[in-house]
Amino acid sequence: MDTGDTRSIDVLEVISNRNAYKILKLVSMKQDGYTIKQLSKVLELTKKQLYFRIKKLAKTGLVKRQNGKISTTVLGNSVINAMRPVHDALRIHIQLKAIDTFALSGGNSRREINLLIDTMIEDEAIRKMIKKVPTGVQ
Repeated sequence: MDTGDTRSIDVLEVISNRNAYKILKLVSMKQDGYTIKQLSKVLELTKKQLYFRIKKLAKTGLVKRQNGKISTTVLGNSVINAMRPVHDALRIHIQLKAIDTFALSGGNSRREINLLIDTMIEDEAIRKMIKKVPTGVQ
């Protein structure tokens, strides 16, 4: 595995924790950052919980601490932005499940599957993303 893969796994491990992800997402929304006290109040977490998660976020390069405030790094903002399609896909998971069922039922051409995708999915970016995923149909 190369360094990029290892770092990706490290980042995914850190943000797979619900509290760490909440911290990262919240901090990414405020350009001048948050103090520990502000984060504690908004997220209803103890300072100990915050310090532990922030340390892990900082170690992976997702956040930085400067002048007593926690803010996201460019990498942290990139990770948050990369999560948007995931959130969008989860929002329409029922439609995606229906497309899977149709594609896997057999006898459907790639053209028919694409037509179903075009009909069921409103968001152009998600449509493009779905169409790139192999379905086992030519």
